[in-house]
Amino acid sequence: MGKARSRDSLAGLGDDGVLSVTVDLATSEGTRELMNQAFERFGRVDILLNNVNATDPRMGEFSTVTDAQFLASCDLHFMSTARACPAVLPSMLKQGLRSRWSGARAA
Repeated sequence: MGKARSRDSLAGLGDDGVLSVTVDLATSEGTRELMNQAFERFGRVDILLNNVNATDPRMGEFSTVTDAQFLASCDLHFMSTARACPAVLPSMLKQGLRSRWSGARAA
């Protein structure tokens, strides 16, 4: 799956093995939709790489960041990972894939 700010930037990758999905990863619905489309298209997920990044440019110091701005950043950068991992883990364990960190393996 490819992720980008716009579908146009993925156009050069072609359709062979690339899935372009427009979702808001700061929401549980967006993460769920991304995972659903991945499973629908590929049938499984072998590797999950959490590499979401976005910035909200502000002129000022950290002390000027509002609670709403900070929570929005957490929703995107932390919660998208916290939602995506459990969404793919059962499928990965069923396939017999092991966790790099825990060594967990499905029985």
